[in-house]
Amino acid sequence: MRGWGSRRRVGALTATGALLAAAAVVTANSGVLGADQTASTNTLTASGTPSSSATGSPDASARQATVPFTVTPVRAPSGHAAGLKTVGVLGRGFTVPAGWQVIDLAAHPTTCVRFDVHAVYIGTPGAEQNCPARGVGSHTGAVLIQPAPAHAATTATTTAVDHSIAAEIDASAPGMTVTATYSGADRSTIVSALAAAHLPSPTVATVPVPPNAPIPAPTASVSPSATASPLASPSETASGQPDAAVGRSSISPQTSTTVPLSVTNYISGAGFDACNAPSASQMAAWTAPNSPFKAVGIYIGGSLRACAAQPNLTPAWVSAEAQAGWHFMPLYVGWQAMNWTPGTPLTVPAQLGSQSADDAIAQAQALGFGAGSVLYYDMEAYPATAESAAMTFLSAWSVELRAKGYRSAVYSSESSGIDDLVANLGKISEPDVIDVANWNGQEDADPGAAPSADWPHQRVHQYEGGANATYGGVTINIDLDYFDVSVAVCVLAEKPNRGAGIYTVPGNACVPAVVPSP
Repeated sequence: MRGWGSRRRVGALTATGALLAAAAVVTANSGVLGADQTASTNTLTASGTPSSSATGSPDASARQATVPFTVTPVRAPSGHAAGLKTVGVLGRGFTVPAGWQVIDLAAHPTTCVRFDVHAVYIGTPGAEQNCPARGVGSHTGAVLIQPAPAHAATTATTTAVDHSIAAEIDASAPGMTVTATYSGADRSTIVSALAAAHLPSPTVATVPVPPNAPIPAPTASVSPSATASPLASPSETASGQPDAAVGRSSISPQTSTTVPLSVTNYISGAGFDACNAPSASQMAAWTAPNSPFKAVGIYIGGSLRACAAQPNLTPAWVSAEAQAGWHFMPLYVGWQAMNWTPGTPLTVPAQLGSQSADDAIAQAQALGFGAGSVLYYDMEAYPATAESAAMTFLSAWSVELRAKGYRSAVYSSESSGIDDLVANLGKISEPDVIDVANWNGQEDADPGAAPSADWPHQRVHQYEGGANATYGGVTINIDLDYFDVSVAVCVLAEKPNRGAGIYTVPGNACVPAVVPSP
């Protein structure tokens, strides 16, 4: 997860070890666990619906219509030790292992819909889920069954597509949409569950490869002035230059879904990240001056994105929050070096790094983050034996992003990924921005994480994690970040001792191509 490290108290922020709350858990015999009962180790807990103080505002999704369902035990086939059960919903029966939880989202709309636990979620995910900050979790067998929007309830075709790069199968049928995740070990369980519901065998999607494109060159300088605060600039001119601030009350529809580059490229000061993108009302409650935060980390994709449902994360949400003054750290979390098997050819992480970059671009573009935006890869801590695999992957990530016109950023532990990036300067294609996980409680750019000459004003420091913070009456469990990011939009260039790629240089000036010395 983002933010492995020791937890400590910082000001009014309280560290929490809570996993998941507000889930109605239905057993194989349709019994509902009470508020003081736990289904099993490492599972959701049923604690009822939190009071409004838990989120600060009534959850609109609590008014959604209940989706009727049944749970029927199924005798295990001969030779199978584990029992099964069929979850009947919207005229289809999904057969899953008996131990999987069944969760009614209409009855408990603040349930955190996570795909790193075995569960069947029924209904529409709530806009204000009670989630821990932990945004990283290995996908496992899990299914979300939602009623189709009214306009598509009877016209939807029956399809199933396996997005293997995200370990996710998306299916649709008249009256419903299904999101199912898996690990390699239980993909067959998911495919069988869909087949039992008379959904087709999924076709495997290929990762779209965007065309090569240079990072857009501005017609004028795009660096903020020395006295201007980049955080006070939620909009910008066509050249990329930050412009005047726009208040939330004056937000109007945009003709373009692409947000200004300044929302990812110029960030200075306090920010946070959370498993789920907060609702519009939560963001409004936390908008300055109510909170010190001006930037928010959002998980846009990847096979380890625990909160993959993301009901709030839409182009309209990104556009509205950008106009309200918020900046963004788009995070993509997939393959991890900690799972590397020594001896496997390095061509494997190289290919995965490029594919992950292509998928991240697709997800970013869908949300309105255009060419030139900074995209972050979340590489969790890994052992020293995986250094070569991690560096190969991250170098491929950076090369591919730049080839497609985007900026590269990498989040990792100071003691593994960041140390290795420093040690490999000049040997690989380095990211434009580093995001250092070091929970030392110091709200700064963590100047000791790398030599001062490297990544100047191109750093983020995650200095605390898993803390409850309350502003404007709204409480969210978050990781805390400090940003010192000013990434100019430059023409094609190379930076000495950094290898091939598109880079900024000290002072954010754009320079002609310079080929590093052998």
